[in-house]
Amino acid sequence: MKIVDHIPNTLTLLNLFSGCLAIVFAFMGFLDYIPYFLGVCLLADFFDGFVARKLNANSPIGPDLDSLADLVTFGVLPAIMFFAAAFHSEIRYIAIIIPLLSAWRLAKFNNDTRSSSHFYGLPTPSNGFLVAGLVAGVLEGHPAVARLCEGAHHAAVEGAGGHLAFEVFGFLFLEVGSLELGTEQVGEV
Repeated sequence: MKIVDHIPNTLTLLNLFSGCLAIVFAFMGFLDYIPYFLGVCLLADFFDGFVARKLNANSPIGPDLDSLADLVTFGVLPAIMFFAAAFHSEIRYIAIIIPLLSAWRLAKFNNDTRSSSHFYGLPTPSNGFLVAGLVAGVLEGHPAVARLCEGAHHAAVEGAGGHLAFEVFGFLFLEVGSLELGTEQVGEV
């Protein structure tokens, strides 16, 4: 295996590293830093596949490593954010479903033979940004996360050709994001 073949996996590990740091910062209550970590995660997640295709770098662990990184960054992290935002509400346990469904989606994608030429369904990073956007809409003072999520959502809607499911998610993003789930800030939990 050539050294060039390790570049995409290094980018994937950057995604995972940034996601893990964001989780640590979320537990510490420093939500102001999470948009920066999410930005790094999104860029690393995009460029790992892009660089792998451009360099024709083939790694047997690449797809699995990418899915594991996406599960942490775009499944576990948004679930932690959701749970923290809704800590004093009964709906906080819905957060448990986010990483479960993300893992299911990634496993299906990795084993779907149709996915080699076309992408089917909602990508896990878009789902993660959607959940993070809903949380940011609830927590006051975090407009940077909301702007990142809104941009990712619009890109997903345009990329999907404006399918109804994406429009419904857009409605939820804009409407549900204004609901108050609790009165406590995450740092005070």
